[in-house]
Amino acid sequence: MRLSSWSLVLTLAWLAAPAPAEAQRELSPVRPTGVWAGFQLLPAADLVIDEGRLRGGLHWQVTPVLYSWSRDRRVSPWRFLVAEPMVRHDGSLELVAVPGIVLGDRPSASFRALTRATFSLAEHGERASLSLGAGYGRFLRRDVAVVEAGLYVLFGIVGVRAAWMPRPGALRTFALSFQLRYF
Repeated sequence: MRLSSWSLVLTLAWLAAPAPAEAQRELSPVRPTGVWAGFQLLPAADLVIDEGRLRGGLHWQVTPVLYSWSRDRRVSPWRFLVAEPMVRHDGSLELVAVPGIVLGDRPSASFRALTRATFSLAEHGERASLSLGAGYGRFLRRDVAVVEAGLYVLFGIVGVRAAWMPRPGALRTFALSFQLRYF
């Protein structure tokens, strides 16, 4: 009987003990890898409407810094370069750089630098999330303010984002982006 009691006590003590360093490392943020870099090279498609004229475009997204307020407290809320969809879409604030190209008669480079907040709408962002952002952009060879909103589904992997770029004399510049991204 005593051996069983000691076995139970030792088992409970082992279960309650802090995880070893190897297990704790699994909770740390992901790091950039070759596979991640390959995914980053895939552009997202844009439809650009400027003064009633429809153009196509491509863009890439870089997230230098992200702060998540809704994740596991054992994990750092900060992410640098790599932000898992679950971390982003459960609730976060991020700095984003969006280089791209607007296609048409005269292709031009574009750039947006934004602060974007993402909020979970259903099941910690797994089913649906919403993003709101604002910042500066260089679009169709003009400096512009950028205001955007996005809606995402399927763990934040699939989404649509609309950006409005008002400027004096031409308040009708929009970019509709179709997102398919895992990191």
